[in-house]
Amino acid sequence: MRSPAATVLVVDDTPENIELLDGILSTQYRVKVATNGERTLQIARSDEPPHLILLDVMMPGMDGYEVCRKLKEDPRTRRIPVIFITARSDMEDERRGLQVGAVDYITKPISPPIVEARVATHLALVDQRIALESNVRERTLELTEALDALERERREHASATARADYLLSFDTVTGVANRHDFVMRLERTADRVRRAKQRLALVSINLDRFHMVNAAHGEQFGDRLLRAVAQRLGQCIRATDLLARIGPDEFVTLLSEDERLSGDDLPSAAAELGERMLAAVRRPFELRDTAVAGPIEVTASGGVTLFPDDGDEPLGLIKRLQAATIHSKSSGRDQISRYSPTLDANLGHQLQLEQRLRDALRNRVLEVYFQPKIRVSDRHISGAEALVRWPDGQGGFISPSEFVPLAEDTGLVVALDRYVLETVVSNASLWRAVAQYGVRIAVNLSAASFGSRDLLQVTRQVLDAAPEPVCLEFELTEHTLLGDVQSVIHRLHALREMGVTLALDDFGTGYSSLAYLKRLPFDVLKVDQSFVRDIETDAEDRAIVGAILALAKRLDFKTVAEGVATTRQFEFVESHGCDEVQGFLFSPALPGGEFMALLGKPAVPA
Repeated sequence: MRSPAATVLVVDDTPENIELLDGILSTQYRVKVATNGERTLQIARSDEPPHLILLDVMMPGMDGYEVCRKLKEDPRTRRIPVIFITARSDMEDERRGLQVGAVDYITKPISPPIVEARVATHLALVDQRIALESNVRERTLELTEALDALERERREHASATARADYLLSFDTVTGVANRHDFVMRLERTADRVRRAKQRLALVSINLDRFHMVNAAHGEQFGDRLLRAVAQRLGQCIRATDLLARIGPDEFVTLLSEDERLSGDDLPSAAAELGERMLAAVRRPFELRDTAVAGPIEVTASGGVTLFPDDGDEPLGLIKRLQAATIHSKSSGRDQISRYSPTLDANLGHQLQLEQRLRDALRNRVLEVYFQPKIRVSDRHISGAEALVRWPDGQGGFISPSEFVPLAEDTGLVVALDRYVLETVVSNASLWRAVAQYGVRIAVNLSAASFGSRDLLQVTRQVLDAAPEPVCLEFELTEHTLLGDVQSVIHRLHALREMGVTLALDDFGTGYSSLAYLKRLPFDVLKVDQSFVRDIETDAEDRAIVGAILALAKRLDFKTVAEGVATTRQFEFVESHGCDEVQGFLFSPALPGGEFMALLGKPAVPA
């Protein structure tokens, strides 16, 4: 590493580029700045000239080529190395730059590792040149040693260049090919396949809700998960196939026709490969040496496109591949979709639906319904679960199964959760003021909302703004809570100190339920409706529900059975000590006004 005394002059007329380069270099060097050619020449000819100049090619007035030419014509500045920074990558531009005296090129967009490597290399070369000249003048007998040092520097330069070449072709997080390399390989392969009148297939794998993993556990954990995913995907493909990471959570492989795989078999082979890759991702990940307790479960969605069936232009194929992947996500995730032209319309629908959801949140047209929770002991309403509804403008509703996953994938789920929270607190406060009746209202909290930095602040603000006290409950799933255990515990305790009741939702469907019950401060345990649904006919479900209720009683948890739709189901959970039930036996979810009208009255089976 060069001494911090080295000075680098950054020349650019764009403040954003100056700020970026200053951030990369200022920890190791003194950085001076010029925004035009005249100021550059003035600084270079001063008593304290820079050791190296990073020079933008395109500037108003005197451009980079002219500035470099003037520097090389002046004996005072001709030895200062100049590295051009340019968005151009044409060979003619590079040849022209080298002709006027530049020593190197850095292309935009700027890559910090490349900047660091190139600057360090050329500053070291300056040092070596000065040292060599001094040795020639003063120590001719030490010429051999100086030449050896120069060779070492040459090897270091070659190493830095190799590292830069690596960064151009490989993803630094996972080690697989990056988007740039994949597109180049795809173009070359497409040319070969076109000449041979063959076919090739692209198979994409896009992790579902990966942004929620980063939000809940941090980007460092997310990177470890990506590496583990890439390793599994690499085991699914042939040694001759290419695996690349072309997006934050998106991988793609290139499957080409050869002597072992005919063009007719390619579509089915691509689909089978996609299913194998989904299955590989679906297996729980055990990431050791992390603060996350227990295995991590993720799923992925994918797409398949064929060349030339779906298009003969590589970038167009990638766009169609992404349309197929989006279709998989919108159709329920954890599946592979083959591209068809109708998916372009579906992609447009998804984009339109996303904008409509943003507008609905902004204009507050979403509605919150309340499904009553019935106290088993006296059949009175003890609370409700808040469920969001989106009117479609034609007397019906857009299905939550359509817009909730969209909200999660686009990051709108945090705004959606806050919208529901504010609506619930407003309604509950009104009921207490008008009906003189207070009940506990539960809000489902997504992993993204629970992991957000301002959760506690937002919750406090919403509760403090209510005219009347509100009994608020947050329903959380195990997936929501996977993260740094101490941080999760701290956050849960902070919510309880605000008076928020905590319920563990979908109990029994995950991997670490008993561990959570032991360590985390929950008040309520909800028995998942998937177990309740078949207790009349399935002995195993009866045993599971009975065991959960018994365990909850021993641990002093309140219990709620979801999805109670028949009298026999109600009688079963009642006989096993369940505290509350919710389901269609007593009531579906109701608008706020209809729910308020039921408060204080005995619940009657529908």
